[in-house]
Amino acid sequence: MTIAFIHDHLSFLPEIEAYQVFFSSRGFSTMVLDFKEWKNSSAKIDVEWMMMGTDISKRTSAVRIHDYASSSAPPFMKLKNSFKSRFNTKPDFRLFLNGYVRDCFHFNDGIPWGIRDMGIDSGLYIDGQTEKKFDFIYTGSVKADRKVTDLLNRFIQKDLSSRTLLILSRDYEHIANEYRHYSNIVFRGPVSKPEVARYLSESRFAINYIPNREPYNKQTSTKFLEYQQFNIPVITTDYPWLREFENKYGGIFFKIDATMKKLNWEDLLSFPFRSGDLSSWSWDKRIEESGVLEFLASQKSKVKSQK
Repeated sequence: MTIAFIHDHLSFLPEIEAYQVFFSSRGFSTMVLDFKEWKNSSAKIDVEWMMMGTDISKRTSAVRIHDYASSSAPPFMKLKNSFKSRFNTKPDFRLFLNGYVRDCFHFNDGIPWGIRDMGIDSGLYIDGQTEKKFDFIYTGSVKADRKVTDLLNRFIQKDLSSRTLLILSRDYEHIANEYRHYSNIVFRGPVSKPEVARYLSESRFAINYIPNREPYNKQTSTKFLEYQQFNIPVITTDYPWLREFENKYGGIFFKIDATMKKLNWEDLLSFPFRSGDLSSWSWDKRIEESGVLEFLASQKSKVKSQK
């Protein structure tokens, strides 16, 4: 059975690599295509796994999965979600990041579904004794709706202007140009997973800066999980998903508000940081718990009949 993971290359999607490793180890063939490549492909595809988005394409004979890793983003979040709920092509199975994301779309058509939260790559390790080259690191999106400039502006204030901040992202040229005169703010990326691990090992503290607004404050923060995986002390904004994580998995994190006025070097050095329990957060467990493997097994006879 061949699975094509289809997406627009506009978002960070670490789950695609995790999917490929997971399904390849179980006898599936996999490929990753953008939408143009998919439409022009002559390859035999048994499963069209759409990373959503919008999908108003006509159904083919292949099994189709819609994977909603997030709600639509502001502005007009609810309107965009409603449009997708009404007009997206009906798939054979849906995956959602969590219950919040599922509730955002209000599907009531009886199509089977599962929950597939984010995970961590348990095969990655870092050397905790690596020399620290950066005081702080932030990984992830720098799109305007993430309000990352509020974070950067804190590091041009006098008390933190001597502390280095590494921004590990992509498509950051416009912001990097704006802050080009501040030598303590460094931009790098995009980089591979092993390189992300290396940069984390070279950083003293990691920042999980999430705007306290929907949908971001109710969706899983991948960087937050990665920071803890490598035992990097985590500084974070305070928001609903974070509190839910703390209640279930523990951990002690230095909390800041959007202004970051509490971000003080001396306080950080004496703070009793502790990572949460990530034993249930492996990609294998997350994918297995989603039910999608069982769904695909139920489709084998359909796929065989089409060959």
